[in-house]
This record gives sequence, C-alpha cells and structure tokens, in this order.
Amino acid sequence: MLFDTASISHQGGRPENQDCLSEIHMDGGTSSCWVLADGLGGHAGGQIASTEAVQSILLDFVSDRSTCEDPGLCKWVEHAHLRLVSRQTEEEQLAQMRTTIVVLQVRAGVAYWTHCGDSRFYWFSEGRISIQSEDHSIPQALVKLGQLLPEDIRSHEDRNRITQCLGSPGGVTASDNPPIPLTPDAAFILCSDGFWEHVLEPEMLIDLAKAKDAQHWLDLMLTRCESRAVAECDNYSAIVGMISAGNLHG
Repeated sequence: MLFDTASISHQGGRPENQDCLSEIHMDGGTSSCWVLADGLGGHAGGQIASTEAVQSILLDFVSDRSTCEDPGLCKWVEHAHLRLVSRQTEEEQLAQMRTTIVVLQVRAGVAYWTHCGDSRFYWFSEGRISIQSEDHSIPQALVKLGQLLPEDIRSHEDRNRITQCLGSPGGVTASDNPPIPLTPDAAFILCSDGFWEHVLEPEMLIDLAKAKDAQHWLDLMLTRCESRAVAECDNYSAIVGMISAGNLHG
C-alpha cells in the first residue's frame, strides 16, 4: 500500500456506536479507498445508515474500473443516499435514518475526496494542513457569513445541526473538490465529529511531527481525545494515513 494507515472507532459514552469506517485496496495496493460515516444520534437506524453508506461506497469503488481521471465520488455518494432512501421507503422504522460521509480514494498517484455533513477530511503536506473540509452545518454557515470564528465551531450551541446528510429529504449534494497530487510527506485524517471535537488542528500537526508511523500518530491524538471526553461523549472514529517517499512510486 502507498499509505501506512491506522483506525479507531469507539462508542464513547453512548449506548451504541453509530459510526462506521472501512477501507479497501486493489491493484497491488496502488488503488485504495477509505470511507467513514457517522449515523446521526437520536435517529432510528443511525447505525444501519452509516453501515449501508459505507458498503455502498466500497461497492462503487470495486465496480468502477474506469480509467477516466475523475472517479466520480459525488456520484458514489448519491448512490449511497439513494440506497438509504430505498430502505426508508421499504422499512417504516428506518424512515428517519441519516448519516454523514467522508470518502478518500487514491489511485495512480492522485488523491480524490468528498464529504457530506460534519465528518471531516484533513490533508497534510509540507508540515501544514493544506486541506480541511468545511462542515455542512449551521456553525460553518455562520463562519462563512463572518459571524463566527472557525475555532468557535466546537463550542457553538448549534454545532450538531447539520445542513447536509445522506438520507435527508430533498436529495444530497456532496462536496466537489479538485484532485490532490501525492507528495512524499502526504498524510490524511478522516474523522467523525466526536474525534475532531476533542483534537485541535495545531495538535494534529504537533503529533504528526512526533509520530514514527500512522498508529503512533493516532495513539498520540487519542490520548488527547480520551483525556477530554466526558462520560456521555459522542462516538469517536478516525482513519489516519501517512505516506513515505519510498512508497510513493511503489
């Protein structure tokens, strides 16, 4: 694999873990896909929603063997949304199930990503965070309007009010982002809000600089997360990856 990866998914202080994450590697590890979803707490079927969404994305990854430059991740998210809508229609008890999603695919030396909701994507290069996804949420909208500072999203009273998610009425619009060329020092995080709520961006960078490998990086951040999480904290999940110069063309 081009990336050394590590992951965690923990129920925190909740009765069940409604987060779901997975990864798959093909073509000798040169083509990979990572996906993380956070079923919305308080909605019946949140765990089912996140699992269905992840399975749908991975199925599209395996099935789509096109050679075009754009792998069509937004289309994959739409497929996952429609899969949830179908189950909502068929099973009344699942009518309110929802989930966020964040997807990363790497192939042929290029990374592609998309997200919907407040599960986040971070991309690291040259010792900095070069890409950070923008939440589809009320606080993020206030940031765009200049009414809230980005660092205040974590403590905002409406932090959990999201404006986009899979399974919501009226369809879904995933973020459409330019591709990212891989560099020898590239690294990434996909995470649910239960994780990024307790680990600040400067701390992610500090721990990355200290880390020997992906698991070490994740362990350093988990120490911060778990020391700050209260008894009733949300599920927290993350996938992290680090690339080395020796693997870039491997």
